[in-house]
This record gives sequence, C-alpha cells and structure tokens, in this order.
Amino acid sequence: MDIQAQKGDLFTRENDAVVVGVSEGEGLSAPRIGRLNHLLHGMLEKLMREENFKGKAFQSLLIRTEGLLSTKRVLLMGLGKKKDADLETVREAAACAFQQLRGFRIRHLAFELFATGTEGVSARDRAQAMVEGIRLVDYAYARYKKHKPHTIRTVGIMVTDGRDASSAKKGVERAELFVKGTVFARDLVNTPASHLRPIDLVEAAKQIAKGNPRVRVRVFDRERLEQMGAGGILGVAQGSDHPPFLVHMVYRPEGSAKKRVALVGKAVTFDSGGLSLKPADYMTWMKVDMAGAASVLG
Repeated sequence: MDIQAQKGDLFTRENDAVVVGVSEGEGLSAPRIGRLNHLLHGMLEKLMREENFKGKAFQSLLIRTEGLLSTKRVLLMGLGKKKDADLETVREAAACAFQQLRGFRIRHLAFELFATGTEGVSARDRAQAMVEGIRLVDYAYARYKKHKPHTIRTVGIMVTDGRDASSAKKGVERAELFVKGTVFARDLVNTPASHLRPIDLVEAAKQIAKGNPRVRVRVFDRERLEQMGAGGILGVAQGSDHPPFLVHMVYRPEGSAKKRVALVGKAVTFDSGGLSLKPADYMTWMKVDMAGAASVLG
C-alpha cells in the first residue's frame, strides 16, 4: 500500500472514497462542509439530519455520491469536541475510517489532513499520526497464509497549502519508519515458538545490523554466559534443548551522542511456566515472553 501526502482538492480527484474529519458541532457553516453539501445538491445536509450526525468522536456517516463527485463515497469521521482533539484522536480516527472503508474492497482512498484542537500542531505531526493509525490497523500476520488479505492500494493525505504539503510529506516519512519497527516487532511476537528459537532472535538482530555501519551486534553464547556468571539466563535455559544467547546491540549516531540510553528486553522465546503449570487460558501467551526483546529490536 502506497501512502503519500499530496497538495490538491479532496473533492475533485478521482478516488473510490474520501474521508473528511468533522469536529463536534461543526456543521454546514464550515466552508468545506458547506461546499461539500453544495456539490452533493443538499444531500449531505439531509443525511446529517436523518442520521443525527454530530461529529462526536469516531462517529461516522458514509455517503454514496451517486456520480455527483469524482469519488464514489464520502465518509465523514467525527473528531469529537475540537478542544479535546489531540494527535491520539487523529491517529484513532484515521484508523477507524480506514478499517470501515477497507470492508468495501476499494483500491484508492484519500483523507483530508485532520485537524487538532491545539494550535501549533504541525502538519508533519498530524500526518504522522494518521499514517501510523492507518498502517497499524491494516497490519495482519500473514506469513502462513496462501491468500493475502485485501488491502487498499493507494492512500493520499490531502492538503491545500503548499507549505503544509511539504511538512506532511516529512510526517509520512517519519511514520513509515516508526511503523516499520512496530511491524517488525509484531511479526516476531506473532511467530510460533517452533519457528522462533533463541538462535532465530539472534539472526533477527544480525539482520538489522546488516548494511548499517552504525549498529554493532555482539552475541554471547553459553560458554561466554558461564564465564560472565549469567545464572538467570543459564537457569532458564536448562528447561530447553535450544542453547541460550545474550544479544548486545549498540547504535552510534553521527557526531557525538548527547546521552546514553539503554533498552533492555526480555527474550524468553517460550515461557512454559517452569514448575508452575499455566492454566489453558494463559498457554496461548507462552510465546510472547520475548515481546520485550522484539520491542527493542523494532
């Protein structure tokens, strides 16, 4: 799925659907809402009244344009009270809208760049929040599926101001980086323990460092762990036929670092519970005891 920030008119570009963010109480008096109602020959006003659409947080109203616009559908997505709308609201609203429209098996979708109630929130930050919401709600672990789930092909984040377009493009780029790390972690967590042994986590860490000269990886095997006196790791490893490892990664930024930050993630690839057998409801979570390490790697 290709996501881009673009400068242009939301209502004149050809799409399968477009999404407009509406604050609570923001009606036809808002210029863009009034214009949309005019383009739809008054249909919007009628439907908003009939469906009691007020723009409450995550309330939605889907409208078929019946050929009156270049797009087939318009989705109004409520952002709630303007003073309460923050970046998390923007993120969730974008995810909610995407999830709703994905069910129609559409290919091309465009969003208005949602607004927040706080002045000074940049187009970059708002676009980043929207793309994060869209990407993460679209996530599915499909490693073992023959038929990949349907997804929308293109998503545009539309802005009308050239400076906002440039800022929003940076937000999209930032979001893609954050999402890439999150999806990497999710895939590791969702992988069955039979396919994610300690050595597989080691390989995942090495893969991250491959081709990145700023990342260095050191791997401590059983012999080195014994020399270090790492009794905790060695003790847990006694319950497995697979050898234990400790992975130490170092990232060095360009120039001099302002401070040192240490992230430590637990990496038990299968938590059987030891002497305390887990009840059935908790057995499905045995494989996620390495989620801390997955988060650090992501």
